[in-house]
Amino acid sequence: SGVYQDSQGNEVFVTPIRVAKYLSDIMKNFPDKQAWLCFNDLSAEKIEILKCYLPPNTDNFIISTRNCDGNELLRGIAANLPKYQKMNYLLIYDPYTASVDWEALMPYLRHWGEVIINHMVSDAVRGVSQAKSHTAIAKYEQTYLATIEELATFGSDREAYEKRIQEIMTVLRGASGKRYFIASFPFFNK
Repeated sequence: SGVYQDSQGNEVFVTPIRVAKYLSDIMKNFPDKQAWLCFNDLSAEKIEILKCYLPPNTDNFIISTRNCDGNELLRGIAANLPKYQKMNYLLIYDPYTASVDWEALMPYLRHWGEVIINHMVSDAVRGVSQAKSHTAIAKYEQTYLATIEELATFGSDREAYEKRIQEIMTVLRGASGKRYFIASFPFFNK
């Protein structure tokens, strides 16, 4: 929901609230620009809490909140991307499980913008060799677009999983003469 309590009981604002407040302040200096933020969570309760801490909408700064499946939300927004040719976006994709829905992401990989995928490679490093249920196997096969047998050959090689994700992004991006960059790096909550 964007707000937590530290060990002393103080409220700590994290990504959604901090980003919204920061951009709200910046947009005051750029009245001829538009900023639209959309925050989504499966939990309606978390969204209601988040809304209590967000800055108000203005003529050039709009926040919308949703509580639905993130992949369905991305598909809905993607349907409108062609009419926003001059729009730049930052999409932070943080799936609830360690699965990636490439079909939902593909329009964003092919349109001008930035896509950050929060993907826990360590989940695959630990889980592929232990995956027995159809659901677990399907999750890994969908995320890496490979059979579980192919993925098993990666063993616990984190770099092999990262390389596979980069290969998928390159292929799904499609043929385009525009420059693009793919990076992979670990980050930690502190």
